Amino acid sequence: ASAKWVSRFKERNGINVRVMHGEAGSTDKVMVSIAHAVLPTLLKDTRLRNIYNCDETGVFFRAFNKRSLCTAIRKGLKDAKQRITAMLCCNADESHMLYPTIIGNAKQPRCLKRFNPETVKVLYRWNKNAW
Repeated sequence: ASAKWVSRFKERNGINVRVMHGEAGSTDKVMVSIAHAVLPTLLKDTRLRNIYNCDETGVFFRAFNKRSLCTAIRKGLKDAKQRITAMLCCNADESHMLYPTIIGNAKQPRCLKRFNPETVKVLYRWNKNAW
C-alpha cells in the first residue's frame, strides 16, 4: 500500500494520532453510577458553599514534547524528572477558593529566591520525598 492510500484511509475512517492521558480509563463505572444515585440524597440538606472539590496535578516543568514534525530522524532526549505538584481547591458555588498550593522537594528553590508567595497568594510547601 502506498503512503497516499494509507493517508486517505486514515482520513476516511477518522484515524488520528492521539495521546491517551488522564485517569478516565481507570474509572470504575459501576461505582460512578452508584454515586450518581446516592450522592443527591446524601447532600440534599447541604449548602453548596459547604461542598468542596480539591484536585492535584503534577507539572514536569522541564519536560520536552514527545512528538514533533520532522524531515529527518532525530534522537530523542531522556525524560526530565523534575516535577512540582499543584493543588487547587474551591467550593461548589465558587464563593470560597483556597490559595493554590505548590509542593516541591526543595526548602528554598533557587528559582524562587526572591519570590514572596504571600504577594501572589500562592502557598509553597516542600517535602524531601515529594514525587
